[in-house]
Order: sequence, then structure tokens, then C-alpha cells
Amino acid sequence: MPHFNFDPSRAHLSTEDLFKPFAVEKTIALKDAMNSKRVKPDTELLLLNHPDTPIALIKLDMAYHHVAQGEIAGEPWLVSF
Repeated sequence: MPHFNFDPSRAHLSTEDLFKPFAVEKTIALKDAMNSKRVKPDTELLLLNHPDTPIALIKLDMAYHHVAQGEIAGEPWLVSF
């Protein structure tokens, strides 16, 4: 495995969020989203393979928000892109 050194001079660290995280408060089955045309067959998705509930996030939404977070069975989860 290659070894990479972290160069702090190249990091942009801030206490402010540049983009508002996408708070996932409600989900629907992907099949239902496709049947209702909310998600088209060619929509690019990012998948969170959670053992309790897999989550599909729309790639275009994630390209803007960069972070999505929510809870599954009372446990918090976070995805960054």
C-alpha cells in the first residue's frame, strides 16, 4: 500500500460549512421512486450498503451537498463524496 504524507499547507480547514449537508430524514424504496418517475433508469446513484437498509443517493445531489447524513435504526450514518 502506498504511503502518503498529509501536507497541512494544502488543506482548506474551516469551521464554516461551504455546502449544507444533505439531511436524509425520509427514504422510499428505489423501486417506488422509479415507478413514480422520481428516479429515472439512467440516473447515476451512489450506494450505501448498510446491513439494515441500503441507501441510494442521487449523484447529482451529492455533487452539490458533498455530505449526506441520517439515521438507520437509531444509529447515525454519514456519507461524503
